[in-house]
Amino acid sequence: MINELTEEQKKMIPVYANKWTKIGLSTEPLKGYEETINLFYEKILNKKRPTKIILFSSPLQISKLVMEQTGKQINKELRQQTEVQVWEQVMGQVMEQIRKQIGEQVIEQIIEQVAVQIRQVSQIRQLKWQVVHSVEPYIKAEGYLAVYDYLNQVLDIQYPENWFVYKKIIELDLVYPFNDICIILDRPEQISIKNGVLHNETGMAIKYRDGWGVYYLNGVRVTKEIVETPADKLDPEIILKETNVEVRREIVRKIGAERLEMKLKPLVLDRWGDYELHDYSNHFEHMRCRPVYLKMKNPSIGVWHYEGVNINEMEATTCQAALKWRLKGKDFKPIRIT
Repeated sequence: MINELTEEQKKMIPVYANKWTKIGLSTEPLKGYEETINLFYEKILNKKRPTKIILFSSPLQISKLVMEQTGKQINKELRQQTEVQVWEQVMGQVMEQIRKQIGEQVIEQIIEQVAVQIRQVSQIRQLKWQVVHSVEPYIKAEGYLAVYDYLNQVLDIQYPENWFVYKKIIELDLVYPFNDICIILDRPEQISIKNGVLHNETGMAIKYRDGWGVYYLNGVRVTKEIVETPADKLDPEIILKETNVEVRREIVRKIGAERLEMKLKPLVLDRWGDYELHDYSNHFEHMRCRPVYLKMKNPSIGVWHYEGVNINEMEATTCQAALKWRLKGKDFKPIRIT
């Protein structure tokens, strides 16, 4: 039983995290995947080789095809069957070997270090699944693949032969192994990362080869309009129509808090430290609930953002009452972190 890592073994953890981050962020077109798919069908799924393997350029293409050609129940049943086969033929045996030979604290230590480094990959994986709606991939990249690979290659934990087939399948990205046809997703043409999160101020943060893609600012998914419209042309009123707090923050970051207030001219109900309570009723006269926003500064990133509050449920029209409402009736006690 391994209950402690040597210094050399510890140094190898970021190496494997970087390896799988590089795989997850790769923009190289998929090639030579046919034999991997065939082995996966034969050795893990116990099926005949697919008669056709179709490579799609974007998650949107997969979503349209699968939703048109199959029903949700069929998808659910096939996914369950595939997961059972993967567990019986590979992952069940892998987990058994890990439990027998590695202490829990060692596993937690490895997972904690790896998770921080592969968060960009996880964000991109999640995006692809969301695009494909209810049709989840039957074989998807595991967040712990870097951990499993590390345990096998560095700590010499022996896995079943099928592990190496499974690992190659994961490297392909999203896979949908139907009985006669296997659908796989090609890698994006472009992935833009800044400070460890998806970010592109001039275009798509993730762009696929068919032209489809998505826009992100500082790790927050936003619209094409927000990204591609110049800051001085972006209508400040867009912030009053946006319901997502993080998206509003990015709008403020782009437009600037001063220009936003100069354009919209809100009624300032109260000021308290780095907080201000703004009333935008002059822009929305017929709303049932007054459009009141709490302006606050995020101390960790130094950015102003606005959060809507329900003034009808507040004890008073003050910043402190708004903060208390956000905390569901608990008094707000500011803590300065140095």
